Amino acid sequence: MVIDGLNNRIKQTIEVKSPDDLKFDKNSSKLYIKSKDQIYTIDIGTNPKLSITNSFSVRANGEMVLDPVRDLIYIYHKSYPSMDVIDANSGQLLKVIGTKEKSWGMSIDTVTNRMYVSNVGWLDNIIIDLSNGKSVGRLYLPADYPPASWMDHLNLRDYADWFNRKILVHENGKRVYIIYPFLQETTSSAVIDFTLGITDVTGLVGKLTGLNIPNISIRDFPFDWSTRHEQLAIYDSTSDELISSIFINGMAEMCLNPTNSKVYLHITPENKIYILDTQGKIMESITVTGQLNSEAISGDRNIKIHIEDIPFPLNNNSRYGFEINSKLNKIYLTIEGKSQDFLSIIDLNY
Repeated sequence: MVIDGLNNRIKQTIEVKSPDDLKFDKNSSKLYIKSKDQIYTIDIGTNPKLSITNSFSVRANGEMVLDPVRDLIYIYHKSYPSMDVIDANSGQLLKVIGTKEKSWGMSIDTVTNRMYVSNVGWLDNIIIDLSNGKSVGRLYLPADYPPASWMDHLNLRDYADWFNRKILVHENGKRVYIIYPFLQETTSSAVIDFTLGITDVTGLVGKLTGLNIPNISIRDFPFDWSTRHEQLAIYDSTSDELISSIFINGMAEMCLNPTNSKVYLHITPENKIYILDTQGKIMESITVTGQLNSEAISGDRNIKIHIEDIPFPLNNNSRYGFEINSKLNKIYLTIEGKSQDFLSIIDLNY
């Protein structure tokens, strides 16, 4: 779906088979769209109507990261711990880099040519020197990360598949932002008065009169439930040391404005955007408000453009995107719902 950034209207749609990721290269004005086993490229340039200009097959089916400085594409393998390095122009597989463990998320620092890869086996993150494919350090889990009882009974790899870790690299600010998910479990009691007497079962299992079976009573039945929370940790990319951490109530997503080096953090239950400094302190907060833009509704009822009206609660498996157009100073928030997909456009100029 191609949207005019000035009036927020849908200009055209481009058919791509099962797209699951896309990255834009500002240097070459190319858009890379990844599907299950294919990458499509669209040369945006100044063409009034866009179309797919090239495509090539890929093996890896995980997260895609673009290095616009070196014209490289990195794609992670979901099946085994490694990532393919691909020439962005020809689609040629250049090499495969092993990471020892499967990843929950990854992000690149094009200045230092390092890749930050989350580690599924341990709650830390591997730093890989992309020039030789070797591990050169780690970013560790904050000491105040909540002790989780789910570790005793939930397989970590299942937990990884359920919640993806998010990594953002601030190259000029020399910072790495990582969002760690966790579950907060609560035990409560439901007061249930339930009595099963001999008269209730006599007609079902035969005549039990005289067996002296007591009544069965159940009360204060315990049950557990879990709610999702997250923790944002900020690291110094030069020393690999933890600077600060912030606890978040519910799901969150973040993006970076490269023009003013501001980091924007969206928290779903509050429906607010927080602007952070490099130490993680809140500089400003924005409440997402507004009305439905009826002129921007497409003919497909499953896709609507909103200025606000974000549906909650989210599914844990929903795709949740948060990107900024630094030229227009607008934020685009996308949410995949149960039956509809939503796009919220937040104009930061107001």
